[in-house]
Amino acid sequence: MKIGHVVSYPYHGGIQEYVLNLAKEQSKKHEVVIFTSKNKGTKKVRNVKYYQCYPFLTLFRTPFIPSLYAKILQTDLDVVHVHFPFPLASDLACYLAKIKKHAVIATYHCEIEMDMQRRRNIPYRFLKSFHDNFLLSTALRKVDRIIVTTKSFFETSQILKRFSNKVEIIPVGVDVNRFTPNYEYPRKLLFVGRIIPEKGIEYLIKSIKFVDFDLVILGKPVSHSYYNYLLDLTKQLHLTSRVHFMGFVPSSDLPKYYQNVGAVVLPSTSRLEAFGITVLEGFACGKPAIVTDLPGPASLVTNKYGKIVPKKDFEAIAKAASEIFEEGRMTEIGKKARKLVEEKYSWSSISRKIERLYCEIIGTHRFT
Repeated sequence: MKIGHVVSYPYHGGIQEYVLNLAKEQSKKHEVVIFTSKNKGTKKVRNVKYYQCYPFLTLFRTPFIPSLYAKILQTDLDVVHVHFPFPLASDLACYLAKIKKHAVIATYHCEIEMDMQRRRNIPYRFLKSFHDNFLLSTALRKVDRIIVTTKSFFETSQILKRFSNKVEIIPVGVDVNRFTPNYEYPRKLLFVGRIIPEKGIEYLIKSIKFVDFDLVILGKPVSHSYYNYLLDLTKQLHLTSRVHFMGFVPSSDLPKYYQNVGAVVLPSTSRLEAFGITVLEGFACGKPAIVTDLPGPASLVTNKYGKIVPKKDFEAIAKAASEIFEEGRMTEIGKKARKLVEEKYSWSSISRKIERLYCEIIGTHRFT
């Protein structure tokens, strides 16, 4: 098959990691190209080709990319796999793929929620409402199937309920050969992700005041004002010797950080966190997880592989961390978590499920 993925690359995060790993696995058997908004030009990494198209205009963090749309129309493909949310670009990609009569699959990774500041911004509210109720809904009507990574996220989405007949539940995968277990549990907690307000990192930092753990924070500061606020908060709480900001860490170095902590924490506060790849990576390294009660992350942990806490509750995070270590079941939980990942979340298994979906849709198109 000739497969094209459409994904935004202003920053590297969970969605981009999903596309890279899926494309790498698919390229073992198929021709794969990624259409992105990162830079300008064409490149090939291993067997995956990249069409990189620089945005002509960006408004409210939404890129308008005529060259990307032209590339999709010019490229001969069997399947166009669009990754939401990528406002405007993903919507238009669905329309263009239908013009070319391609099979169209969408992975609905998460939903953009407005914080209090944005709710007060009338132009932003209008544009989001227009996008969700017209552009996004029209695009989802065009696609053949919608992949959602957890059943609980689908069941709590007002948008996805309109398209329940198209939804397929296929989770995210993890590279079980790269993320390998270490069943030792030092009193260290790990956060991995972009430094943005929706990740709820301030509540995690506040929780460290109540426990005798160190905290390691890996991630690129996307919101610099928020990052500076976190640095100031750490100083105010006299935690500079126990909270370690490591900045961006290359993907190749991630496993050793997971292997050298006691537990992974994901304190996210919005539906931008629809799954929690960092939780799976922690599981693969034999580490329990502490997550907030968002549908996706909570469905992974289910209190069997860690603890679920309310959003924005730093005291609950501190209590959960203490209980995990005091229960003395870290190795038992870690081995169960590793087994779960091997059985259900390896990329080879996830890729096969998505490939079967492609074949089903392509077969339907050819029959029609």
